[in-house]
Amino acid sequence: MQWLKKGLMPLPELDKSWAYSHAMVPTPILLDKNILRIYLTFCDESFRGRPGYIDYNANDFSEILGFSEKPLIDVGRPGTFDQDGVLTCSVVKVD
Repeated sequence: MQWLKKGLMPLPELDKSWAYSHAMVPTPILLDKNILRIYLTFCDESFRGRPGYIDYNANDFSEILGFSEKPLIDVGRPGTFDQDGVLTCSVVKVD
């Protein structure tokens, strides 16, 4: 397989309360032959991570098809292990 550099992929306008900065740990999964979903961890102003996703046209990465309008998982209550954020690290497609 040969690497083909395609440049930067656009980001949608996300709710700045949970997706203020950073789009880190990109984790892609091909939903079907036309949709590439990329799970990302976005940071709020306090750098607490929350996962979300962006769906791209698998044949044209400049076209955004959809995105999560709220975090998939929010931070935990004070005193819990995830009080300072959640990080996307892997995705498994089931059925």
